Amino acid sequence: MKVLERGMDGLNQAEVGTGLQVFYNLGELRQTVDALIKQIQEPGGLGGVGRPQIGGGAKAKEALWQRMGTCMDEIHSIVVAVWHLQRIEFWEALVKSFASQMKSTFTASSFVKEIFTVGYPKLFSMVENLLERISRDTDIKGVLPAISSEGKDQMIAAIEIFQTSFLALCLGRLSDLVNTVFPVSSRGSVPSKEHIARIILRIQEEIEAVQLDGRLTLLVLREIGKVFAAACTKS
Repeated sequence: MKVLERGMDGLNQAEVGTGLQVFYNLGELRQTVDALIKQIQEPGGLGGVGRPQIGGGAKAKEALWQRMGTCMDEIHSIVVAVWHLQRIEFWEALVKSFASQMKSTFTASSFVKEIFTVGYPKLFSMVENLLERISRDTDIKGVLPAISSEGKDQMIAAIEIFQTSFLALCLGRLSDLVNTVFPVSSRGSVPSKEHIARIILRIQEEIEAVQLDGRLTLLVLREIGKVFAAACTKS
C-alpha cells in the first residue's frame, strides 16, 4: 500500500501501476480504487476545506481549486493504471464513487458548494480535461478505450448537482435585475436607456462566463429566455 500511496502523492504513474498490480493479484482492485476515490475527499481533500476565516477567502478559494486539480490528476493516474492492468470497464464503479463524493461535498460544506457553484464553468472544464487526457493516454489501436462516450456522460452527470445550482444562480441574478427594471407596479412604462444597458451588460457577463463551452452556453441562454418570458407575462 505504501508504494501506491507514494505513487499517488507524487503522481508517479509507474508506482501507481505497481501498487495497483498487488491488489489486482489479490482480487481487491475494485475495492482499492473505490477507497482511493473516497480518500481524495477526506481531511486534507475537498471535504477538509471549510469556510475560511475573515480575510482568508481568496487563499482558501485558490487552495480548493488547486486541490481539485490534484484530484483530477489522481483520478487520471488511477484510470490509466487500472486500464493497463485489466483492459476492462471498471468505469461505472469509479463514477459512482466520484458522484457520491461530489454529492457529499455539496451538502457537507457551504464554502465548497459556493465555490464550485459560482465557478462551475471551471469545474466542468477540469472534468472535461480529465476525460480528454484519459482518452488520449489510452488510445491504442485495436484496444477498447478506457472510457466510452456513455462513460464520459456519466462523469459529467456526477457534477450536475453543481450545474443545477449554477444555472439557478444565473436565473436569480437576471430575474432580480429584470424585475427592478420591469416592476409589476409599473406596467406599461418604458425602461430608461441606462436600465436597458444594465440588462445587456448582465447578459453579456453571463454568456462570457460559459462561452468556452457550447453546451453550457445553450443552457445559460435557456435561462435568459425564461427571464424574458416571465417579464413579458408581467408587462
